[in-house]
Amino acid sequence: MMRVMPLMVCAVLVTPAWSAELRVGAAAVPITPPTGIPMAGYYSERGAQGVHDDLQAKAIVLEAGGRAVALVVLDLISTPRGLVELTRKEIERTTHLQGADVMISATHTHTGPVLGRDSRFGGQSDVVRDYLSGLPGRIAEAVRLAESRLTPAKVFAARGREESIAFNRRYHMTDGTVGWNPGKLNPKILKPAGPIDPEVPVVYFESTGGKPLATYVNYAVHLDNVGQSQISADLPYTLSRTLTDFKGPEMITLFSAGCCGDVNHIDVRWGEPQRGFANAARMGTILAAEVLRAWPHLKPIDAPAIRVKSTMVSLALPEVGDGDVEKARQVVARMQGRRAERPGFMEMVQAFKVLDVAAAGPAAGGRGPGSRPWERVGVGIAPWRDLRGAGPGDQAGLPVPAHGHRRAGQRCDRLHPGAPGLRPG
Repeated sequence: MMRVMPLMVCAVLVTPAWSAELRVGAAAVPITPPTGIPMAGYYSERGAQGVHDDLQAKAIVLEAGGRAVALVVLDLISTPRGLVELTRKEIERTTHLQGADVMISATHTHTGPVLGRDSRFGGQSDVVRDYLSGLPGRIAEAVRLAESRLTPAKVFAARGREESIAFNRRYHMTDGTVGWNPGKLNPKILKPAGPIDPEVPVVYFESTGGKPLATYVNYAVHLDNVGQSQISADLPYTLSRTLTDFKGPEMITLFSAGCCGDVNHIDVRWGEPQRGFANAARMGTILAAEVLRAWPHLKPIDAPAIRVKSTMVSLALPEVGDGDVEKARQVVARMQGRRAERPGFMEMVQAFKVLDVAAAGPAAGGRGPGSRPWERVGVGIAPWRDLRGAGPGDQAGLPVPAHGHRRAGQRCDRLHPGAPGLRPG
């Protein structure tokens, strides 16, 4: 019997068809946590000591023919299932949208708050609980504001290509092993062990009068540049500022993450350090430049209609035995000891993977009593052709696990070849 984890997949389709007038609204609401909150992204506790740039909940609402949908992107590490459910309920309470018609994604920034997953790394502290209690309302407020700004609009799509800021972080080594982040200028590196997704899909919305409303950008790379103790959206901060300089302060830029579990920003062929706010700004500038290069190639989507489809798919989980769980617990215990006894990074990765699978519950293929199918889910948006139930030229938004590996995205590519626009990485 296959051990599985359920994953929600929701497609928002913008379909060329004879239809009612399209209206679009966009908004951003700060969701910056307080100083001192435990920060996510690494296997250690660290508290936020300040704010470099605000985290945002950004929303685009599209309405046509009496049907409204929302695309929401959060500057957070992930979108836990409980957060999504509470947010959708709050959106239903404060807007005219149905919760099932709201697609919520996370950028996977590593300089945001822990999201209360468990007691590890401060996830059950009072400051995290207080932050999470108000978070659904703030996200819903972004959707409410976007809905209140609905205006007759046009939509355009294009895609660029950027290969210089994303790198597969697994490498074939001279000793026959596969290394993970093996270090810069390592002479034992032979070649990458997997691909990247260099495409930069862009969807642009403007009013029928030519006023910029929103730009939706998708790219597959880990947002792990900063790694410090200041809150930051990472690369999307600079991307948004640059596009705002181009189109004006009222335009909202949403960055969504493609499949980037095995893709990060480290160029092992370049000896210079790549970390901190400076590298985040460098990458954001380069990505913004590619969006701007694609701008002259934006093509209008004529007479768009809107459809929404969601389903649950099953993802196979690795087998976990009693011995694996006990070994993982021992690794975690060593993390609390003296520095000389601390486990290596990959040991910690494997240990937490085992414990997460064990805690997922029998229904999800695990061993424990609970189920947390949304914890690792981030999303991307994808104008896809021939999505099941859609026709040629349909533009679709499809959430996929941001921490999924690029090869998962390649499987989607093979199922839907020749896709003209945004697709999962």
